[in-house]
Amino acid sequence: MSKKLSTKLTLEEIQSRIDDIEGKYYKGWSNSEEWWRVTGDVHPTDRRLWTYYHGLKSEKIIDKFFKPKRKGEQT
Repeated sequence: MSKKLSTKLTLEEIQSRIDDIEGKYYKGWSNSEEWWRVTGDVHPTDRRLWTYYHGLKSEKIIDKFFKPKRKGEQT
């Protein structure tokens, strides 16, 4: 029986994964969101992961800063 790994990523872990993907394509300047989503220069797997991690990051930021905490819930 295998141990169940935690599937919850922190904002720092998500950003680290985004940075790893972006690092493969870094050429001295940052690329726009349009470049990541549209250009044929990005491998399809990297494009999907980049989009997925940015979505997770947005959800985490919304949850952390904009959703009210329920009584007794810790941060």
